[in-house]
Amino acid sequence: MIDVHCHLSEPVFDKDRGQVIERAGCTIIDSAIEPQLWEKSLEISRSHENVFSSIGLDPCQAEEEGYSRLAERCMEFIRKHRKEIVGVGEVGLDFLRVKRNRDLQTEVFRSFISLSNELNLPVVVHSRWAPKQAVDVLLGESAKKVVLHAFPGTVKDALRATEAGYLISIPTSVIRSEQEQELVQSLELKHLVTETDSPVMAPKRGERNEPMNVKLVVERIAELKGLEKSEVERITTLNATGLFGLLSKR
Repeated sequence: MIDVHCHLSEPVFDKDRGQVIERAGCTIIDSAIEPQLWEKSLEISRSHENVFSSIGLDPCQAEEEGYSRLAERCMEFIRKHRKEIVGVGEVGLDFLRVKRNRDLQTEVFRSFISLSNELNLPVVVHSRWAPKQAVDVLLGESAKKVVLHAFPGTVKDALRATEAGYLISIPTSVIRSEQEQELVQSLELKHLVTETDSPVMAPKRGERNEPMNVKLVVERIAELKGLEKSEVERITTLNATGLFGLLSKR
């Protein structure tokens, strides 16, 4: 199993990160989206065989002064550490929390897509309240390797993405989300990967989520599609391994 998107480097895991990784029972891709976490994520990856790093920038910071410069710093960091990084992201659009500077947010997103194409790295996309817009930008920029993290869009939006070869990442909240369940039922397994988005999106609201809960995503997908858990685990693992090139990073 592969948890393609979580935030293992966040301070909420500082006290027991080692135990969290040990009980995960899966491969983990940590998404570090704040400057103070970028190097920390690489250090965690260096110390644990089953942890990999994806480096990005929270799009909600678009409302802060100096967002463009911060994005430049992030891209410089990714270039410098290209051999240790398996993904660009998460990056993207957030039209829920960002009320202004949306044009700047979109411009920066385009720059990250260009970087992912240049470096041949997958881009991990955040698209809260902007799923259609995010897919529009990805298609417009001819994005090559894409995973849409916790995609909030309609089946129609998702099909536009999968027709372009993009993957849809199903989070732990599929246990209770009708929208995510509809995506699972409507999309072919070859287009799906699994994630927890830890520490959020826990199976029970208000609790801290962990990478070990990715097994619950596999179980729910299997139930919804009438498949064996082993088959869901096998295909989603192949999908993620192929996209992120995980076997070639160690």
